[in-house]
Amino acid sequence: MLTLLLCVSLLPVPQEVLELQTGTSAGPQDSVPAVETSVSASSSGGSATVAKPAVETLFVYGGTIYLGNPDGGVVESILVENGRVVAAGTEKRLRTQLPEEGANLVDLKGAMGVPGIQDSHVRVERLGESLEQLDLRGVSSYADLVSRVAEVAERTPKGEWIRGSGWDQRLWESQGFPHHQLLSEAVPDHPVLLWRIDGKSSLVNGMALELAKLDGEFDSITRVQGGRVLLDDEAMPTGVLIDRATEKVSKCLPRPDADQRAAWILRAQDELLARGITCVHDMDVAEEALVIYESLRERGLLKLRVVAYVAGNEGLSDEILSSLPRRPDPLDQFSVPGVSFQIDGSLDTWSAALLGDYSDRPGERGHLWMTEEHLTLLVHEAWQAGLQPAIHAVGDRANRIALDAYERMIQVDGEFTNLRPRIEQARVISSRDIPRFPALHVIPSMQPAQTLSDLAGLEQRLGPNRSRGTYAWRSLAPGLLQLAFGSGLPFGCEGPLDGILAARIRRDHESLFSDGTIGSEGLDGLGALAGFTRGSAFAVHQEDRRGQLIPGFWADMTVFDQDPISGDTATLLDSKVLLTLINGRVVYSR
Repeated sequence: MLTLLLCVSLLPVPQEVLELQTGTSAGPQDSVPAVETSVSASSSGGSATVAKPAVETLFVYGGTIYLGNPDGGVVESILVENGRVVAAGTEKRLRTQLPEEGANLVDLKGAMGVPGIQDSHVRVERLGESLEQLDLRGVSSYADLVSRVAEVAERTPKGEWIRGSGWDQRLWESQGFPHHQLLSEAVPDHPVLLWRIDGKSSLVNGMALELAKLDGEFDSITRVQGGRVLLDDEAMPTGVLIDRATEKVSKCLPRPDADQRAAWILRAQDELLARGITCVHDMDVAEEALVIYESLRERGLLKLRVVAYVAGNEGLSDEILSSLPRRPDPLDQFSVPGVSFQIDGSLDTWSAALLGDYSDRPGERGHLWMTEEHLTLLVHEAWQAGLQPAIHAVGDRANRIALDAYERMIQVDGEFTNLRPRIEQARVISSRDIPRFPALHVIPSMQPAQTLSDLAGLEQRLGPNRSRGTYAWRSLAPGLLQLAFGSGLPFGCEGPLDGILAARIRRDHESLFSDGTIGSEGLDGLGALAGFTRGSAFAVHQEDRRGQLIPGFWADMTVFDQDPISGDTATLLDSKVLLTLINGRVVYSR
């Protein structure tokens, strides 16, 4: 797809008409790049030819276009010049402003356009890598998982790693974690690493345990800082590694070179553009990946907008600190405003750090990936470098520790809030801490689609009181401006439509609690869209030019064949992305 778009963009076509028939497929298209024209200039010395770039005009019409502004404005058409919106209104009025020739025309044919969808929580390189691995999402039993891995092993040279992701033991009849014995017997000659659906824990076979020197007997559950190795009744590893314990295996993997990593980024880019995503907040980016991103941008291969947050749990090198933050380039393709930290695990594996015991596992409260003191030092280091901190916190204890770290920094520097500190996920919040988010100007960056699978089991895991403090979108961001939504790709939902749907149907879960607390946090369609547009732009200090389709803003647009704002929620997930535009250029067409 990417190669084809690059070729089309070079065609010397003076005018282009792209028509999208709702429910039908259109071929890949791209806007004509700006060309240079010659004009004559007179002087006493005669005439001279002066190169002047032509204005590139795009006219989008024939459908319903949500502007994404707080008033919920809707128009028939928008006019774009050199990548930015210059007017929005009726088709009849804007047609009078078109040049006589050379405008690029996009007829929506009744489709629905919204400001370009922004995903505030993605791991781009891991998404691209996962697309080349065994997909275990939806696997209904452990035996089925083993069978799929064995099939891959049959066509893979002995000794090579087999990797996959997406398994979820909650879909299995036993709903318990597996033991590696069955997997190891079926696949004895290949080391195997299979990420769980949360992207934090994994299942490995005996050969991988041996390579990581985890195949011995232990006295009890082996805890590492921020993780654990699960053991069976004989104190031997089961093959399930929780959170940072997986690092002991992943360090044994062959290291990919820069070309391979660039290929993963480009493959992920194609996938994201096809899902209508125009900008991502790429979390936990390795320092060396920043160079790869810059190379792709300079070579014209980066079409997606990428806002990167460098992985900060191990601290940042002096070299990288001196080069950050990295401001956006002129086209806003790539920037590095901050650093991300992970401080706890997952509710699914009882590793999210809680203030009290898990209701379904007395004595267990999860664990922290680092000490509170160390987190404070890392946040202080980020502040000194002018970097925006983004702390990944799931449990109520982890969220309190994150908020405490931010509050200490505010005491050091009252202007600390200008960095717009973020908390990623923010899933379980103590009632005492909910008001602290708006009070401390902390941005909750959340993944609403998790409610589609989580809400039914939360009361059993957390009890009714703590369950009320989950996914508290309205309470954490009363004005909704500071609420940023993401997907968590490659771990979690399929894309933004899942998130919009989850936010819109939240009120359908009122029956979960007798007082209807869950329903009170629900959002309407415009509120759900704002989390993926204006809110995400605000979270990265770019609300002055992205997130709305109003004059002066970049012409980023996602076009659906159904209305994601007020359309039928029963069919929303069947909606198709027809078109994705960035800077007024078509970067994906169905």
